[in-house]
Amino acid sequence: MNPFETTTEELRRAGEETLEILTGYWASIPGRRVVPAVTPRQMEQLFEGPVPELGMPLLDVVREVAEKVERNATAMGHPRYFAFVNPGTTSVAPLAEAMAAMFNQNLGAWRNSPSGTAMELQVVKWMAELLGMPEGSGGILVSGGSMASLTGLAAALRAKAPWDVRRLGLQGGSGPLTFYASEEVHRCVVKAADLLGVGEEYVRLVPVDSGFRMDMCALARRLDADRKSGAIPIAVIGTAGTVNCGAVDRLGEIADFASAESLWYHVDGAYGALAALSPTGKTLLRGMERADSIALDPHKWLFCPYEAGICLVRDPELLKRSFGGAAAYMKEDKDATSADGHRTDLFEYGPQLSRCFRALKVWMSLKAHGRRAYSEAIEEHLCLARLLDRKVLDHPRFELASEAQMSISCFRWIPEGARPDPDALDRLQDRITLGLERSGEGLMSGTRLSGRAVLRACILSFRTRESDLDALLESLDRIGHETWKGMK
Repeated sequence: MNPFETTTEELRRAGEETLEILTGYWASIPGRRVVPAVTPRQMEQLFEGPVPELGMPLLDVVREVAEKVERNATAMGHPRYFAFVNPGTTSVAPLAEAMAAMFNQNLGAWRNSPSGTAMELQVVKWMAELLGMPEGSGGILVSGGSMASLTGLAAALRAKAPWDVRRLGLQGGSGPLTFYASEEVHRCVVKAADLLGVGEEYVRLVPVDSGFRMDMCALARRLDADRKSGAIPIAVIGTAGTVNCGAVDRLGEIADFASAESLWYHVDGAYGALAALSPTGKTLLRGMERADSIALDPHKWLFCPYEAGICLVRDPELLKRSFGGAAAYMKEDKDATSADGHRTDLFEYGPQLSRCFRALKVWMSLKAHGRRAYSEAIEEHLCLARLLDRKVLDHPRFELASEAQMSISCFRWIPEGARPDPDALDRLQDRITLGLERSGEGLMSGTRLSGRAVLRACILSFRTRESDLDALLESLDRIGHETWKGMK
């Protein structure tokens, strides 16, 4: 028998076992430790060993996955997972992942996946509509926010550089090209400048105001100074929800500024753009819809599995100008083109030729849950962050570090009595974060705001309720007391 063939019965038994594992994991999430009690070395030992010479029965392989992976998985969808910007998935999206893997469509060329191409085009259209972008906007699915920003800023270079950057690269001009973003911008924007050849130094990091939003006066001064020195400004990047504290730049003012200065306007909305589905978020993000490009991540507030990012652009032809072109074997046979129009080859709109079927999990999620369910969930998350702020303000041993704008609350635990020196207080916050992780009662990340350590709680699980906020503060307060006692 061909070793790569599986009998229908074997596949059915393995599928049933997989489904049992997945449903058991799904039901167990609220009662699990958020982070498994396992060391890195213990995990490495589980997977050590030579490459197997002969294969195992599929059912045994599935059971080994349950024993080694499921048992030691971080519970991303736990109601007390407050770290980073990583929500758990709904029960629908993993089914889509399984189907996408079995169909194994390559969404590069239309002929490799007619249905997948049509679905991705529709998903992109839905996203543009949900974010209020004008009719005719388009885009492409990518791995996540980093690739979405890289894609959008590549289009910015093609659109705004005064020479043909695609043909001549950055060698074709006389002055450096510059991007502008706030000091709180995500690292992926700086990385994109590096990969595009612009250089990290030429991402001008503009100071922020007391709300951690880009200072528009400082932006204008820096742009003016750069032009006088011979630099060529290309793009300004607004942030729709910083990962540090959820700050939202003044997106409408940035749109006005970009228009007046003939700059490309890109919005990094990997975390926050989809808040536009909710009433509060739509108001907060007003002006985002005027962007030339937007990066967003359905694997965040649409609760899809990784990877699922989208780059939306006002003019999709600019993506084709940036990435289009095909080898002889990829060129379309004009006689085979459908009678009702041109066939879209999505590889011409982004950096990848081979592209997995990401659209299926986004499409299935929206079909199964509907826009309203997401709107209500996002609105609840925004309200819970503001509620956590109030609870912090009412607690004698916590102090607020920044006011919640999105679904992130940043605060500090302060011991009773004499206030520690700033460095000791920073070390205390870091140790409290680690103590919570080790306890298994929750997971949050620490960060730095204005140079000082803070506790950062990002609310992105559809299971989180007010009782989870109370439990978080109770755990942090207990761990804070224990940690401070050990530090004195």
